[in-house]
Amino acid sequence: MFFPAADADGMRHMLAGVLWTIPLVAVLFVLLRLPALQAFHQFVIDTLGPMFAKVSTGQVLLISTLAGVGEEMAFRWVLQGGLGPVIGDVQALVVVSLVFGAVHWLNATYFVLATFMGLFLGWLYLEVGLLAAIVCHAIYDAIALLYLQRRHAER
Repeated sequence: MFFPAADADGMRHMLAGVLWTIPLVAVLFVLLRLPALQAFHQFVIDTLGPMFAKVSTGQVLLISTLAGVGEEMAFRWVLQGGLGPVIGDVQALVVVSLVFGAVHWLNATYFVLATFMGLFLGWLYLEVGLLAAIVCHAIYDAIALLYLQRRHAER
């Protein structure tokens, strides 16, 4: 199913996407506090911060929404959904998550974190549906980009 109808199922999927963003963001902020990831944290601020420094909040929300919709349709619905019946859902989840990590490559650490994000979103797609994965991805991106903007401005 592409998108659930605008009924109770659709609302349940959207709510699941919102709620599953909470542990995802919590893990991000815990990881960013680890001493072993401080250099990586600064690298991301220095690398991506300038790209989003002058982007308005509305533009961040638009970018996040488009990334959530576009990436989840491509990675989960097309790739994972297409590979699942051929190689199995778990194998498709792993393969597509590795591709997701590779497409987001900035360095090895970013690849690992993006791969785990892909695993999480792929699991959410399997358990709840595409709309939940889209909502979770879009909200996560918005929070991460707004955080990135704030941290870059503090430098």
